[in-house]
Amino acid sequence: MKTYLLYLKTTILILLFSVSIQAEDIVHLETEKGLVNGTVTSMVEDSLGYMWVGTKSGLYRYSGERYLSYQISEKETNQFITALIKKDGDIYAISRKGVISKYDYIHDSFELIAKAEKYTFTSAKFVNDNEILLGLRNGVTIYNMESKTFAKKVSPTKLLLCRDIIKYNGKIYVGGAKGLFELVKGIDNKYSIKEELVKDIDILTFNIDSKGRFWITTNSSELFLYDYGKLTPLKLNGFKNGKSTIREIFFDNNDNALLGVDGDGLFVVDQHFNVIAHYNHNPDDPSSLRQNDLETIYVDKNNVYWLGHKEMGVDILFTEDNPFTNYQHILNLKNSLSDNFIRSILRDDNGNIWFGTESGIDVLSPNGQWQKLNTLINTPVLTLNKYKGEILVGTYGKGSFLVDPKTYKARKAFEAPERENIFVFTTQIIGDDVWVGGNNAPLSLFTNDKYQRNYKIGYVKSIVARSENLYIVASLDGAHLLNKTTGEIKKLEGKSSATKTANAFALLIDNEREKVWIGGGEGLQSYNFKTDKLITHFTNGDVGIIYGLNFDQNGNLWLSSSQGLYKYNMTDNHLRKFGKKDGVEISNFGFGASLKLQDGSLMFGGAEGAIKFNPSNIKKNYQKKNVIVDEFKINGQQVDYRFVDNLNFNHELTLNHDQNTVMFSIIVPDLYGKNQNIIKYQLEGYDDKPIILINGGQISYTKLPAGDYKLVVDVINSDGVVSDNVYELNLDIKDPWWLSPIAFLMYMIITLGIFFLIMQVQKAKHQQNFSDEKIKFFVNVAHDIRTPVSLIQLSADQLAKGENGENAISLIRRNTKHLNEYVTQLLDFQKAERNQLELKVQEIDLKSLMEEVLLDFKPMIENKELTFNFSMASINVWFDKEKMVRVFNNLISNAIKYSHQGGTVKINIEEEKGKVLINFIDNGIGIPENQQKKIFTRFVRANNAAESNIAGSGIGLLLAKKIVELHRGTLEFESKVDLGTKFTISLSLGKGHFMEEEILKVIVEEEEHLPTLNINEEKTILVVEDNDDIRKTLVEELSKDYKILEAPNGKEALVIALEKRPDLVITDVMMPLMSGKELCHILKNNYKTSHIPVVMLTALSRVEDKIEGLELGADAYVEKPFRMEMLRITINNLLKSRHLIKKLMTDQEEEETEPVSAEQDFLSKVVEEIKSNVTNKEFNIVTLCENLGYSRSNLFRKLKKHSGMSPSDLIIKIRINHAIELFKTRKDLRVADVAYESGFNDPKYFSTTFKKHIGKTPKEYIESIREEIIF
Repeated sequence: MKTYLLYLKTTILILLFSVSIQAEDIVHLETEKGLVNGTVTSMVEDSLGYMWVGTKSGLYRYSGERYLSYQISEKETNQFITALIKKDGDIYAISRKGVISKYDYIHDSFELIAKAEKYTFTSAKFVNDNEILLGLRNGVTIYNMESKTFAKKVSPTKLLLCRDIIKYNGKIYVGGAKGLFELVKGIDNKYSIKEELVKDIDILTFNIDSKGRFWITTNSSELFLYDYGKLTPLKLNGFKNGKSTIREIFFDNNDNALLGVDGDGLFVVDQHFNVIAHYNHNPDDPSSLRQNDLETIYVDKNNVYWLGHKEMGVDILFTEDNPFTNYQHILNLKNSLSDNFIRSILRDDNGNIWFGTESGIDVLSPNGQWQKLNTLINTPVLTLNKYKGEILVGTYGKGSFLVDPKTYKARKAFEAPERENIFVFTTQIIGDDVWVGGNNAPLSLFTNDKYQRNYKIGYVKSIVARSENLYIVASLDGAHLLNKTTGEIKKLEGKSSATKTANAFALLIDNEREKVWIGGGEGLQSYNFKTDKLITHFTNGDVGIIYGLNFDQNGNLWLSSSQGLYKYNMTDNHLRKFGKKDGVEISNFGFGASLKLQDGSLMFGGAEGAIKFNPSNIKKNYQKKNVIVDEFKINGQQVDYRFVDNLNFNHELTLNHDQNTVMFSIIVPDLYGKNQNIIKYQLEGYDDKPIILINGGQISYTKLPAGDYKLVVDVINSDGVVSDNVYELNLDIKDPWWLSPIAFLMYMIITLGIFFLIMQVQKAKHQQNFSDEKIKFFVNVAHDIRTPVSLIQLSADQLAKGENGENAISLIRRNTKHLNEYVTQLLDFQKAERNQLELKVQEIDLKSLMEEVLLDFKPMIENKELTFNFSMASINVWFDKEKMVRVFNNLISNAIKYSHQGGTVKINIEEEKGKVLINFIDNGIGIPENQQKKIFTRFVRANNAAESNIAGSGIGLLLAKKIVELHRGTLEFESKVDLGTKFTISLSLGKGHFMEEEILKVIVEEEEHLPTLNINEEKTILVVEDNDDIRKTLVEELSKDYKILEAPNGKEALVIALEKRPDLVITDVMMPLMSGKELCHILKNNYKTSHIPVVMLTALSRVEDKIEGLELGADAYVEKPFRMEMLRITINNLLKSRHLIKKLMTDQEEEETEPVSAEQDFLSKVVEEIKSNVTNKEFNIVTLCENLGYSRSNLFRKLKKHSGMSPSDLIIKIRINHAIELFKTRKDLRVADVAYESGFNDPKYFSTTFKKHIGKTPKEYIESIREEIIF
């Protein structure tokens, strides 16, 4: 089970030795709370970059940042680790108590491989891919990974305490208490001693170098070399052989032998047996080894030594030289820097390095000797410059001095007569000029030791030459351009005022790029002289306050700042910081302490000393690091990888909705803690842009919404090298169950159910409201009809009394017209509701029509004493005259009805963009604003209109709107209560917006007059009407010319018709018991009455209604109300047509000698064509039309007009007559033969048709052959 024991960063303590510090670094892996604070027995590095440390008390993993503790087996209490061995990247832990465990990368734990409680393991080594050779107290054994079994122990008496096992060149060597042996595997897969190399020596440990030589150490503190079969004692310089026990022998990457000596630290011996280094513990030196007792040694791929102590954990020893030389004061060491606070640095012509400190001047000679000058002692020295063989010194509080570099004597110099600068921040020598600047004083110029002038700029920290006459000056107020001649001072700000310089300390001219680099309180800036642009490259937050600037030989810019040392690679735009992990002991540099030496080395100083380094000796770090998820938490709880796969190997993670707070501890394994790595991460689908971490850290997300995400992590090392291995993790956070598809389906069903219930309630409510409105509507209709009916009744009474006849008839006609219009409006409203209104538009003179319409409203206008304004120019508009008149009537009637007595009504017309606008304006009661949206709803009237006792149905405006919209126009209104209403009809001009079938076609045909026939005999007419008044009126009018039969309904009429056989039937459509349509259908389908013309009377004016009646066989359609003259003409025409057809049918065999009329000629041609094709079964209406040269519709119309019969009826009639003739003349023919001879395809159909027309079947007719043929 993994536990957390310590979390700390490694501390590098550099050995402060002699005059400078430049030696191997030793890093102590700190041990707190007992972590690895015991005997270290084994160490090995895994494939992820972790270091595994085995001790007598347990097993640990080190990442460079922290330790984690692991158990090799949960059931094992004894965690003594004998050995850690590696095979193909896998780590195996061998415990003293017979346990073999393997690290499981996926679950981040050790799994038990094998356990042999009877054995005590003293050493272990993989001898092939599947076998581990294990050393025992008395022998060896083999564990086979495939069979998962231990082999029988090999325990000869010589194999006692097998402490070390080494495989070299395919051979296996074992060292123990009885000597050194070579083992060999036999045929039976058992190992045995092949050769006894060294006898009777108690070998503590041994190892083999690259030359195959055995380095052997014994329990008796002796060191031997076994080579070519010869055992030789080794004598090493500085090592007392035989007195110190060597517990570990290891070879580094340079084949140097590392000897861990009990009580004497580490000896490094080369291949010539010379001790080249000795490391031990020094109580006075904290950077020495922590302890002299070394138990184990491991050398990694970078040739870094890992030293395991007996009691004090692990030290890391770096063998490479530190490229940085640190100059610092060493306590009680005279030959060292006297004061760490470095203010300025200078190299004189003799190679001496001068350090201006807070307490004076220190000089370091080329041979490493330090000297503290008595000159200017205890005086802060801020500037150092070479001037004519002397050293120009600027101090804080005492002014400027010239110091002789040989005698170190000082004398005052460069004192300005106007105002001496005693707080000197800068002394700059450029050619023959000496510039002196400082605190609270102007900038002074001296030429050839003579004062020239002061410039009004104070707190100058640095000055550099731009040209012979122009200088760049750094001051507390920023960077300025100074004209030496004119004294003009201009601040460098660039074109944009957004970027400014402030508190500048360091300047560096970059002639190659035509710019000056400025360091100071704003970070790193540059001013381009060519473009006049000031750019901030790094802010104060990035690099701190910059005090020093210098270029190296490769063009990189080095910065010393309040936050450390930086290198800026301008080519790659990469900034790298160097700190204590890199060997730089100074973390806070100061103003003025910067120097570039002739060999390219750079020096920077600060409050903690100074450093010197050659940038070319600093190797670029090309190592590409990997990102490791070192820890993973869900909702703040550590995830056990035994139950969740290790995220370093499993890149798919699915979490529940309530596991949406996650934390990833990201590290870049750096066992030495030297590198500064940048981690860039982004949770795609959540983060807008990448986020930066330095050297790892925690990536946390709280309350992530459900969804799919991808965590992408890149690592960039300290020198900007990007790793090839990008870490990616697909993270899927599931929706909660209440957001799952099934849940949404349930929600949908519930919502639909609720919606359905609401709709049902609304529907029921609407139906109730609709029913109430309908009742109200019918009450209003009844009320509206009652008035004209009452007037008609009153007039009829007057007529009955013989009083005021002319006025009574006029009143009856007027109110009858009103009733007719009202009924028509109701019927049109029904059609509009069903979208059955049809247009028949024609071009109308709108002004003339409107004048005609207004005549009917003249009495109403006069009655209400209205002022009526009508202004309209003549304009032709296309519309359906009948329907649009209805709209005009409605709008004019409303305007008059709802106007106040004596009010005003206006009608005017406007033309606007291809449209005509017809406005109807009144100043009446208006429409309430809250009811205006409903005014075009059926049965709805505004409250103030309904309460005004003015009659209205609530459908007029709706019908008007529908009619206008049918014309592709609009009907809109504006209204305010008690101010009036304005309705506007908008219609498009022209007819292009109408369909072809909507345009009324005016067909002018030559009139065809039937000749006046002399009908001598009296004709009988049957009148069928359920309305007694109408029926009596018809009877009275028609009885003058015809014999009249009458019936109150269709049922009685049918009986009379079958019995009396009238010459013509006039019938109403809507009647009780049997309707007119039903009566017509029966009469036309009975052979006894099928020839009788039928005239239908109806109030239905739709074309469709008329067509339906005609299809049932009606011969004429007369729309109520009708004029009696029209009915008389219709009756006369039908009787004449029947008379003509009868004559043609009875006299068809006779030749006509008298000239016939056009009508007779047409009918003769039709009959003759049919008779000539009577036996042709394929002859039909189409053939008839083609032969006669008529269209089907034209033939139908003409034949119906002149004969009252359709073409199909006439063809059937002639075929039946032909069959009758055959029955009379050809008694030898069968019924089927007669059918075929008469043009019928099917005898059965012939029999049916024959009976329908004759009233008898063919067989019945043959028996009664004497009966006369109809017609």
